[in-house]
Parts: sequence; C-alpha cells; structure tokens
Amino acid sequence: MLVVGDDTRSFLATVRSLGRRGVEVHVAPYDHTTPALDSRYVAAVHAIPYSLGDGSKWLAAMRDLVQAHRFDLIIPCEERSLLPLFRHRAEFEPACRLAIPDQVGLDTFFDKYT
Repeated sequence: MLVVGDDTRSFLATVRSLGRRGVEVHVAPYDHTTPALDSRYVAAVHAIPYSLGDGSKWLAAMRDLVQAHRFDLIIPCEERSLLPLFRHRAEFEPACRLAIPDQVGLDTFFDKYT
C-alpha cells in the first residue's frame, strides 16, 4: 500500500489506520522533514518530485515506484497527488487500484461555488 502525502492530519490518520490493521504502509511525502514520517507504521519512505509543468518527472518516478513495489492500492492524501493521479489514472489502474474519485466526484470536490 502506498500513501502519498505528509501532513499530520489525513495522511497520518490513514497511515495509522492501515498500520493498525497489519497493512505494510509505504509513503511518498513531499516534505521529508514532517513529523508524520516518524510513525511506527511507516515501513518505507520513497522520494517523488512535485508534479510540475508537464508532470513527466513525477509520472516517471511514480511509474518506477509502482513497478518496483507492486502496490495494491495508492491513496493520495492531498490534491498535490490526487490531481496528477487522476490525470494519469489510465496508466496506473492496470497495475494497481487508486483511491480517487471519478470525474463527478472530483468536480464536486473542487466546486467552490455551490
């Protein structure tokens, strides 16, 4: 299982919840100084770049990470990873499941007017 993020709220809660259930949790933070990485449930920490510009560096790093570790599921815990995973879902879904919404869910999540 790969959890992407680094905050001490949703990210850490997700890591703890999975770890307490005996799931081996790998994480891919953007901030490697976050205290959330000190959780005893973090089995491995992986470096990935931000998805900037065309996102090719992020995509290559994520593709390599998924291929090397064969994760069953990727859980993004913030929009920095949710949006690029959504954009490239067709490339990841044959290899693993993504805990991301469909287009309607994503549109609703980012709708700031209703």
